[in-house]
Amino acid sequence: MRYINFVVLCICLACSLSAPANAVEIGSIIHYSEQEVRINEIIYLEQGYSFVVRDINSNSGDLWLDLYLNGSKLDSDNFVKESSPLEYIKTVEIEDDDEGDVEEEHLVIRVSSFGDVDGSGSDMTSRIKIEQFDHGETEKDDYVLFDHSMTVDVEKSQSLGAGYSLEFSDMDDDVILLKFSKDKELLKEEEIEEGEYFYYTTDATDNIETVFLGKVNNFFVTSDSEMVFMEHVTLKKDISLDLASNNDAVVEDNGTSLVVGSSDGSKLEEGNVAIIQYSVPESFSSIRVLMNGDVIDTRYNVGAGAYSTVSGKLSAGEHELSVVGVFDELEQTLVSKKIIIEASLRDSLSSSAKGLAESAGDALNGSDSPDSTIPGMSDSTVIVVLLCVILILIIAPRKKSN
Repeated sequence: MRYINFVVLCICLACSLSAPANAVEIGSIIHYSEQEVRINEIIYLEQGYSFVVRDINSNSGDLWLDLYLNGSKLDSDNFVKESSPLEYIKTVEIEDDDEGDVEEEHLVIRVSSFGDVDGSGSDMTSRIKIEQFDHGETEKDDYVLFDHSMTVDVEKSQSLGAGYSLEFSDMDDDVILLKFSKDKELLKEEEIEEGEYFYYTTDATDNIETVFLGKVNNFFVTSDSEMVFMEHVTLKKDISLDLASNNDAVVEDNGTSLVVGSSDGSKLEEGNVAIIQYSVPESFSSIRVLMNGDVIDTRYNVGAGAYSTVSGKLSAGEHELSVVGVFDELEQTLVSKKIIIEASLRDSLSSSAKGLAESAGDALNGSDSPDSTIPGMSDSTVIVVLLCVILILIIAPRKKSN
């Protein structure tokens, strides 16, 4: 009997030691993506989180990352291995009516490596999976759907709200084609297997935004119907940039769009920097943005989604912008547009004022020279003109361009 009691006591002790004192909570998933990253690349996530790829192991694909929140470096693990993902866990205070404030540990970010390495040197890439979870800071009002489960009939368009819809087709064993659209315009399509996530993201607001996310849980087939069961379905409200562009957006038949505008919504003028926003409906090995034939931005392993970049300071005149996609070493101009940049009002006023000042100055400096006088002007008139010119020169630099 004593032996049995001893065994039971040992089992209980072992269970108590193996059980974690505070289990880590895992909330609803708010971001999921799989992408290839390279050294020194910055990856932006939801809610101000980001990380920088410091180094990649050329043999294993292991990564060294630095994690940030709103630009401040976080004290966290730094290494991602195929057998051991990087997990950032945050302590959160939860209000409890019975026990007061209770501290809970929440998993916020998990970065996993597939162990795939491609290229070498500065062109070396490693494939990773990124998951981000809600830890009580997600604004549910920003979503049309949040952590929703649903059943979708195959070959039928399913409305999600806010103009978004998805449609499954071409089911083949454990693979099916999913199309995601907004206002009947295709945003992304991809073949998905059971247990995989489908996602559509945009970085048009500097930080990445997950517009749609859903896990294809399983397929269900009967003699007269085919259905797909989905879980963790999340749809964010429309987050497109409100750019007051000096030209309308260009949308091509291939689904690629391009819009150019300023950061504050004002009309673009000489000396401004332009925000260039474009979207592509499919994946490319690289995307280049060109202005007047010069490359101003390059992205690698680009998935379907919306992206943005900025130009340098614009000069007056006509400029041509184009988005070029590369796939299997074949280049294709996806969309292009021309913009007209006008000379700034301040520069025009300053130039005119300087010209008047020079003429008035010549008139005052000497009337003996026939080229130094302004016909029909008395000395008093010239003085008035000069004073007006001086006022213009003082005011013009302070005048905010529209």
